[in-house]
Amino acid sequence: MFLTAHALTAAVLVDRLGVHSTLWALVIGFCSHFVLDAIPHGDEGLDKGKGFVRVLWTWALADGLVLTAMLFLLLPRVPWILSLPVLAAMVGSIVPDALQAVHHLVLPLSRYMRFHHRCHEYFGKRIGIRYGLLLQGGLVMILLTLFILTPSA
Repeated sequence: MFLTAHALTAAVLVDRLGVHSTLWALVIGFCSHFVLDAIPHGDEGLDKGKGFVRVLWTWALADGLVLTAMLFLLLPRVPWILSLPVLAAMVGSIVPDALQAVHHLVLPLSRYMRFHHRCHEYFGKRIGIRYGLLLQGGLVMILLTLFILTPSA
């Protein structure tokens, strides 16, 4: 999944569960990443082939800009989005992909990468990037609806 889907899912989870501990929020965000990655989501093949690091950085930059724009758009209606537990959950949800970048660029993390890859392959199905973007866009729209239309815990 893209960072936007991971971060917004973690934020909604932590808020709706009423988590006030920053550490637990970070852990929940981290764990939610792997649960979401088990759902076929269309971007599994982006880290393959020649020049994949540049492709990944391009997608990550675009995704980070989308996430930042959404946070700024949500802020007036959902001020709790900047609470420490919610921010910790969002950071925790992004850490697994950051560790993937560390593996490819700096320090081999073979065990971690095998685990992360197994999460992606859990259901044994893959979908194309077009369907993946539709699925993730739908998830983000549902999460935005939860943010805006339902009261915080």
